[in-house]
Amino acid sequence: MRLHALNCATLRPASGAIRLGRRGAVERTSAVCTCLVAELDRGLVLVDTGLGLLDVAVPLRRLGPGFLAAMHPRLDPNETAARQVERLGFSRQDVQDVVLTHLDPDHAGGLSDFPRARVHLFAAEHRAAVGQPELAPLGRYRPMQWAHRPRFELYQPDGPRWYGLDVVHQLRGLPPDLKLVSLPGHSRGHGGVALRSGCGWLLLTGDATLRPGALSWDFPPRPRWLNRSSPLVGSSARTRHRTVEQLAALGQEHAREIGLFSSHDPGDLERCRGWLGAT
Repeated sequence: MRLHALNCATLRPASGAIRLGRRGAVERTSAVCTCLVAELDRGLVLVDTGLGLLDVAVPLRRLGPGFLAAMHPRLDPNETAARQVERLGFSRQDVQDVVLTHLDPDHAGGLSDFPRARVHLFAAEHRAAVGQPELAPLGRYRPMQWAHRPRFELYQPDGPRWYGLDVVHQLRGLPPDLKLVSLPGHSRGHGGVALRSGCGWLLLTGDATLRPGALSWDFPPRPRWLNRSSPLVGSSARTRHRTVEQLAALGQEHAREIGLFSSHDPGDLERCRGWLGAT
């Protein structure tokens, strides 16, 4: 399985750290939206989508004023997964499957760029965002991003635990080297995605780790904007903290077997690319 790590949206959160750039210009700390592309014999698998072409073209309608004010996305079509897949030498039709950590706008916005792809995620996340949106915090999800009615493949954790975590061991039609990992807290059905390649397992933890230093044995310091407890997470602080503790233990006990990478830290994206380059 050949893997690629992409930044599919640059965010400049309003609550981020402020610094002076060149010639005294005020700059905000930037965040990334890390997505993965896995090359399989049957086509491509995209892990998270970042923002999509329509999000960039009509941001107010697709993303909403709250997200735009809070995150200040760059809105560059060249950063979308659609354009980056094409630059890798593939077509958008080659993306047969999308595996999502969750359905927040900066993780699911590009779904409409791959309308024929199956979309794999936890049933609890689908229920909150699609099946029973009244369960979701007001304004968190953007149903327009899946108005094209993709084919959702929904899961509950099954079978024995994977390194102490609840997982889906076999996603429908995909190899066992790709697993959906339960990491609740940031949202009700939030997950991570584990993929195995030549150097071992890579685990994209999504937005599970929101505290600077939560994974400080290996991860660089987090920007200050990640140090808030958002009222929109839709889950208890106890659940979020338990997930962070599980990931911390995983990283300490299995550092040689598993590379852990969060979705929004630019340093994590560079570490991930280096990890993949070593395989």
